[in-house]
Amino acid sequence: MKNILKITFFAFLLISFGSCTESIDPLVSPNGLTFHAPTNSGPYVLSSDNGDNDVTTLNWEAANSGLSTASASTKYTLEIAKSGTNFASPITASTSSSLLTFLWKESYLNTILVDNGFLPYVSVDIDIRVKSIMGSGSNKFIQYSNVITENVTPFAIPTLAFTKDSQDPATAPILLASGFFNSDYEGYMWLEPGDYKFFTSVLGTFSASNPFYGDNGSGSLVSNGVGKKITKPGHYLVRANIKTTGTGAMTYSANYIEAIGVFGLAVKSNPGSANMVPMVDVNNNNIWKITIDLFKGRKFRFKSKYFISLLPTTPPSVLDNPTVNPTFSVLGNKSEDNSIVDIPLPATTGGEITVPGDSDGTKQKYDITIDVSKPGNYTYTLTLNPN
Repeated sequence: MKNILKITFFAFLLISFGSCTESIDPLVSPNGLTFHAPTNSGPYVLSSDNGDNDVTTLNWEAANSGLSTASASTKYTLEIAKSGTNFASPITASTSSSLLTFLWKESYLNTILVDNGFLPYVSVDIDIRVKSIMGSGSNKFIQYSNVITENVTPFAIPTLAFTKDSQDPATAPILLASGFFNSDYEGYMWLEPGDYKFFTSVLGTFSASNPFYGDNGSGSLVSNGVGKKITKPGHYLVRANIKTTGTGAMTYSANYIEAIGVFGLAVKSNPGSANMVPMVDVNNNNIWKITIDLFKGRKFRFKSKYFISLLPTTPPSVLDNPTVNPTFSVLGNKSEDNSIVDIPLPATTGGEITVPGDSDGTKQKYDITIDVSKPGNYTYTLTLNPN
């Protein structure tokens, strides 16, 4: 009887121990993660036309890890890669969440593709999969779904070519929109006298047969309008807004720029923009340069301005708002994305660039360059001059 009791007691302990061990350290297994083919499959030709549209909604089943309580703590992420690369460098293509669905919008998917080197207006097959993660740190459990392949064509930020009559739009200076789905365009350029129109691109290509905008005779834009007359050769800041309704709709300007310069406490003790020092564009290629002594530890900014005192005559009457002085505030922010900095600059605020060194009232000589030849990607360099 005692032996029976002992056997029963030890059996109970083993069962209890096994139950506790399973609850403390549950076993997981990759039992499957099913990714469903989209109901509206590709090819997907992305475009800025008609706003930011839906591309497709992607759905999948909850990952089966062998645990009934796992679904609530499991996070899912979509990954894409160029087809045939076996996800050697997977690209995250969704936010991470416990949801079993994700909507691709044109802006979201297009940005991911372009930012990761996929060429605009070139169709490409991409592999898509779902990644599930349960847990965190060294104990996280990862599963991958089956792979689905779709064809997609990304697009570039829209551009306009400011084209002189008889000129090939493909060789004309370019204006760039402020975003993938925005209708306001801007570009710095050198212009010769002539009549100019705004040509649109078709699948990234400019041609004389493409749609264009011109003046309606009253200073506004209209499809197939007449050319904007430029009478004085020189640098211009050209802007256009081709949206058809709302503030700024169908407006444009061509502001004559006598020079771009630097101003601020690093340049002069009186920091006002009226006291800025002009730079020089020797080759008329919208790359401006100056060698200047700057106060160490102080700040400066760039500005483009029409200098009345430097002109022998009044500005051409065809110009819109010739005294407008736009400031390059974005160039004062340290960013590897839109700035080329030879000397690492401290993080700055308010669009100002801080000259390296302690602010002790002494100066150092610098070579400064600002490149406005690439619309929407204005860059600068600040290089110590040893001479």
